Amino acid sequence: MDQVKKPESFARRDQLVQIEKEVQQFWQDKHVYEANPNHEQKKFFLTFPFPYANGKLHLGHAFSYSKCDFGARFKRLQGYNVLMPFAFHCTGMPISAAAKKLTNELQTLDVNQPPKEGTQIYSLQQMGISGDQLQDFKDPYHWIRYFPPYGQQDLNSFGAPVDWRRSFITTDANPYFNSFIEWHFNKLKEGGYIKFGKRPSIFSPLDDQICADHDRSEGEGVNPQDYTLIKQQVLEPHLINEILAGKKVFLVCATLRPETMYGQTNTYVLPTGNYGVFEMINDEYFVCSERAALNLAYQEFTKQEKKLIKIIDVSGEQLVGLKVKAPLSQYEFVYALPMLTIKMNKGTGIVTSVPSDSPDDWATLRDLAKKPDFFKIKPEWADFKPVPIIEIPGYGNLAAVTAVDQFQIKSSKDSELLAKAKDEVYLKGFNDGVMLVGDYKGLKVSQAKPLVKRDMINQGLALQYYEPEKLVISRTKSECIVALCDQWYINYNDPDWKQRVKDHIQNNFEAYNPAVKKELLESVDWIREWGCSRSFGLGTKLPWDPQYLIESLSDSTIYFAYYTIAHYLQGNLDGSVKGSLDIDVKDLTLQVWDYIYLGKESENLPISKDKLDIMRKEFLYWYPMDLRCSGKDLIKNHLIFALFNHAAIWKDQPNLWPKGYFCNGYVLIDGQKMSKQNGNFLTINDVLGLYGADASRLNCADSGDTLDDANFVREISNSAILKITTLDMYFAKTIQQLPKYRQQSDTEYLKFIDEVFVSQLNRQAVLTIQAYEEMKFKEALKQGFHILQGVKDDYLLTTGADGPRKDLIEKYIELQIILISPIISHFSEYAYRKYLLQIRQDLPETLTKYQLPNIAVFVFNVNVLRQYDYYQDLLRNLRLLLAKYKEQLKKQKKPEQVNKLTLVISKDFFDWQKEVLVILNSGQIADNGPQFDYKGLIKANPTNRPKDIVSKQLQFANYVLGEFKTRGHEAINPNITLDEVKLIEMFKGSILSDLKLTQLEIIDSTEAQQSQNKLISQAGQNSKPTEPIPLFE
Repeated sequence: MDQVKKPESFARRDQLVQIEKEVQQFWQDKHVYEANPNHEQKKFFLTFPFPYANGKLHLGHAFSYSKCDFGARFKRLQGYNVLMPFAFHCTGMPISAAAKKLTNELQTLDVNQPPKEGTQIYSLQQMGISGDQLQDFKDPYHWIRYFPPYGQQDLNSFGAPVDWRRSFITTDANPYFNSFIEWHFNKLKEGGYIKFGKRPSIFSPLDDQICADHDRSEGEGVNPQDYTLIKQQVLEPHLINEILAGKKVFLVCATLRPETMYGQTNTYVLPTGNYGVFEMINDEYFVCSERAALNLAYQEFTKQEKKLIKIIDVSGEQLVGLKVKAPLSQYEFVYALPMLTIKMNKGTGIVTSVPSDSPDDWATLRDLAKKPDFFKIKPEWADFKPVPIIEIPGYGNLAAVTAVDQFQIKSSKDSELLAKAKDEVYLKGFNDGVMLVGDYKGLKVSQAKPLVKRDMINQGLALQYYEPEKLVISRTKSECIVALCDQWYINYNDPDWKQRVKDHIQNNFEAYNPAVKKELLESVDWIREWGCSRSFGLGTKLPWDPQYLIESLSDSTIYFAYYTIAHYLQGNLDGSVKGSLDIDVKDLTLQVWDYIYLGKESENLPISKDKLDIMRKEFLYWYPMDLRCSGKDLIKNHLIFALFNHAAIWKDQPNLWPKGYFCNGYVLIDGQKMSKQNGNFLTINDVLGLYGADASRLNCADSGDTLDDANFVREISNSAILKITTLDMYFAKTIQQLPKYRQQSDTEYLKFIDEVFVSQLNRQAVLTIQAYEEMKFKEALKQGFHILQGVKDDYLLTTGADGPRKDLIEKYIELQIILISPIISHFSEYAYRKYLLQIRQDLPETLTKYQLPNIAVFVFNVNVLRQYDYYQDLLRNLRLLLAKYKEQLKKQKKPEQVNKLTLVISKDFFDWQKEVLVILNSGQIADNGPQFDYKGLIKANPTNRPKDIVSKQLQFANYVLGEFKTRGHEAINPNITLDEVKLIEMFKGSILSDLKLTQLEIIDSTEAQQSQNKLISQAGQNSKPTEPIPLFE
């Protein structure tokens, strides 16, 4: 942790930290978060993806986890029996890779010298591990024994409402969980979901194994991209180098559009690119980048598997002018030409050219033809006309040529315009294009594409080639490729399986955000086969093929079910101590697991029926999982895998599949990405040391709840410390003063103010509860903390010398403590027991057992609130206008003393205004304005009106529509429901006091229009209901 800002007041922070420690000990002593089945109570089971146990938990974990924490506490307030367990993930390559890297460093580096950043020694030292301790971390299993207890400690200090009896670690280090995963995979294989074969997989040559998502330091979610590798035979290979004379040499081009090969007019190379000639099977030699050749070597195209044989190096400049045979092209041969925009880290570094349907190809070929000398080519090399091959509606049969003209693209350097043209032409061509040539003439492009690809491969004109969609770097810092690997894989491409999952998401699933549901459905369509085996790392061995380990995203899809019975099986994290039912792991046979989770009866089970029934009933009580909170990065893998696997194991019981996911974005710190390089990397322990738990929790809530990146502004934590301790001081002072507060509302004014306060409290309760229900914690914080305190402060101010009513302040204290308790949990528990229990002795001893009344109890009077809002808006407006009036007097060098306020009030609309309001009420008004011709209706009204009325009506309509944006339908209501005169008379004293005036006169607008005073007369004409015109004297 470096360069972190510290709070200004340590005393207040330390006061809160002491409260937090005492409350945490209280919770622990009372075992308040240990959840057991209670059939008299509604249940709510929610989880958070277990973090990887290769280091200490950081702020990113805390932020995403906090959503689960807040949700769990809110459900507990609603009376649910809440289970929130937590575990630690150890499966995969990262820990083994780190241990291996450390072993190498300890053998080669001088441990007495300061380690360099980027080394494993440096990383461990940043976590407080050094000296003799480092030797222990050469053993990967030491990592998974060392870090989880720190994670549990940090989460407890953060206030996590976790049932730790159910916690565990993964891998074969935990024999109980290991047995559960073996059962899980046996059921998948038994159901036909797991298959074996060679599959294109992201692969680390350095580690010599598949690099799954969680084994990557960069490129999570990246998959193999399927290309067609076009073989363009070089007709004069000796021109490259004499040693190639007589050999079958090919320029190879990776394309996603094999159906367009009929239109090839040339091929492009990067003049400054570095290429090689590589020996392949069938005595063929490919010219391409070395990166592409390495992918080919791992896809069984080289003579020796995984071995690359380079014959010679060759520059792109040497390739320019070569004559090649382009398969399917209508030209007998074409030339290799220069293209300066080729990227050597994508494809093979050689690009085939189809100028009829590729805007980039056409723009470049046109440039070359215009300036052959500039590009150092012969004119005839570029003298090839685009060939019509596809008819596209709106673009004709030379779509690229048309698009380049339409977008007014001047040259191949117009990269932004070319990108737009390409996207439009490619999309339109795929969806609507029709083939004009070839064996599939007349077919749509989308239909012809796979058929042309198949034929070219079968005829030896092309190959199926893969490479990663984007750059992938393994945890051992090596660049990954795509390899064909013998592996076990889960066939997520099964159409029936996909449909079951999609139906569940669409009909029986809560995603809290339409964008999350949309991405889940897209991910279900997108996912294909998923390799589930690998040969290096930690994990559970495949039960039927123990040479392989189950990869890390595949052993973490139904472990929520294990939570329900974990405490019965194991008594500590790694299962070295038996659980409460004293069960030996050897007795957990496949038949036993079948009974617990599927209810499948078997004879001679090694565990007593009583014990099995206890576990079976507990599983059925808690399942399905009601909610899983996660970062958005897991949508495309873990979260859909969980749905698929539940739909496989409990195929005929969709009532046991997960019911909802809440996903959030990443968290920034003060607007910057959290990283050690930025000097703002914070572990949970760092954050707690700086701000304590509740201020950090408040900041997590305030940072945001959407899929967009949230922003943890450190100054907010400092501010939170001040706000929470100030609230504590208010509670302490108020509890002492309560006996002095009035018991009733003695005047009409106080009765109204008290009624307003009750309605405001209830409205804030409703808005806060609704925000919690929708997992909008930033909004819940706003409504239930910031605004609620403002409401209280305003009430104290408006009651003045009379003071507040005792029972209403008691109601406020209760609501304030309860509504903010899911977020500021420690202080709320402390305040509940110290303050609220003094007011209400009928409440349970701990806030964790308090039950929030049904939302219907919180009734508020909309009309009263509207009246009070009117008064506040009026007073605010009067302050501004009085200040402007005094400024005018000052400029005119007149005395600034103002004594009187005259308010000209309109009690009703004029007839011509009512006509407009009736018209506006006759049609639909959306956010972007009226969805009907209101102006035409206004103009079409009877013509026996003064000439200026229509103009005034149109102006009035525009004004009212502006008001509609903020006030809604109230703005177009022609019926007046607010008695402004009565309300202003009630608040007359407050208005005069606030503005420091001595007189207030109210004049009706109709009377004002008859006045000889021009200002008053004009005010009478301009005033509108709810918008009195003020005049100062």
